[in-house]
Amino acid sequence: SNSIALDTTSADNNQSLRYTVNIIREALSAEARLSNLSLSAGSLSPNFDSATIVYDTEVPSSVQSITVKPTLADKKASLTLQVGNDHYVPVADDIHSSSIPLQEGQTLIRIKVTAQDSSEKIYTLRVFRPSSNADLSQLNVTPAELSPLFDSSTFNYEATVEYNVSQLTLK
Repeated sequence: SNSIALDTTSADNNQSLRYTVNIIREALSAEARLSNLSLSAGSLSPNFDSATIVYDTEVPSSVQSITVKPTLADKKASLTLQVGNDHYVPVADDIHSSSIPLQEGQTLIRIKVTAQDSSEKIYTLRVFRPSSNADLSQLNVTPAELSPLFDSSTFNYEATVEYNVSQLTLK
């Protein structure tokens, strides 16, 4: 700490006083945690706990984007967000992020909390969005040949087998 002394004297020089101010510098905060994390769609699994750093959520295939709302445990810390392998971008505390597009399958979202002392904690959110496409990518019948040849937009086929075949395999 530093001390600053301020001496005063009355106008008639009959009284002198000394005021002292002790300056105490606060240490930089090392608090790099979230106190809450919420989503515009889906729910966190497991439920949010500031000590847990990896979460999963599943959204319906109709949900094409999501926002996240991270809340800092220490308002002196800062937040950045990364989608996939993109660069981290700043996000505001306790406000929903910009819309994050979701691909079919898994989208990784990372939220980095940086404390005043530069220590960091990264929370990972794995968002799963199922495909709305029910098309087959292939269809094989063994031992037989498919007619016509497989095409995902064709729904009716014939497969001719020899008279002694008692079992078929569909893949």
